[in-house]
Amino acid sequence: MFNIEKSVVEITCPKCNYQNKTSLEDVAKEKTIVCGGCREEIKLTDSEKSTKKAIKNINSSIENLNKTIKDFSK
Repeated sequence: MFNIEKSVVEITCPKCNYQNKTSLEDVAKEKTIVCGGCREEIKLTDSEKSTKKAIKNINSSIENLNKTIKDFSK
C-alpha cells in the first residue's frame, strides 16, 4: 500500500541554498536535519500542523478509494 508519509520533499537550506531531501513524515514530526551542503542544522517546522493534516487526509482518501474499488468489484 502507498504510504504518503515516506514521500520525499526537498527543503532548501536557508544558509547555502542546497536542496536537501527528507520525508513528509520528518516535516510532520518537525525533526532537525543536517544540510548536505554546509552541514548546518535545519529545524523543520510544520506551520499550523498543515503537513500532518494533509498526510491524514490523503491517507483517509486512499483508504476510501480502496474500499470503493473493493466494493465495486463485488
